[in-house]
Amino acid sequence: MKVIVIGAGLGGLTLAHGLRRAGIDVVVYERDGEAGRRQGISLHVDDRGASALRACLPPAHAAMAAATTGAPRERTLTLSDVAGELTVVDARPTDGAEGRARPGRQTHRPLLRAILLTGLEDAVRFGAEFTRFERRATARSGPGSPTAAWTPPTCWWARTGSVRPSAAGTCHMCE
Repeated sequence: MKVIVIGAGLGGLTLAHGLRRAGIDVVVYERDGEAGRRQGISLHVDDRGASALRACLPPAHAAMAAATTGAPRERTLTLSDVAGELTVVDARPTDGAEGRARPGRQTHRPLLRAILLTGLEDAVRFGAEFTRFERRATARSGPGSPTAAWTPPTCWWARTGSVRPSAAGTCHMCE
């Protein structure tokens, strides 16, 4: 079985690691370049997020992710640019009450992404935007098999040199 993950954000990369640990062939398509896009510097990871990282990542990656988190957080802060100055616009306790974050730790988002990219260099395809998905029957794949298309036209099979993609962004291996 081969699984296509759309998006090399924190969730997509964690999923890719989990699939690999389960012995499933995976490829991750990301529309942005390798540097990604600006998404902030800090992330609050609660017990559910930490548990997901431990379950999906190789043990050494999970240990590195845990070792790079900050101390337990007592509150979360929302920062914004107000008249050209970085200002705290909201502060809430991390007690898990309605509308509030659960207790957790601060994580450096770019560092966590770098940890998650490690070991997936052969599986992540940058600069490939997902454009459509459809189910259609083909002689190779049978009834109701999925087909995905990308911009620029590419697929895992084409990237590995097995086949050339069609102008529609798919190839006979994907169809």
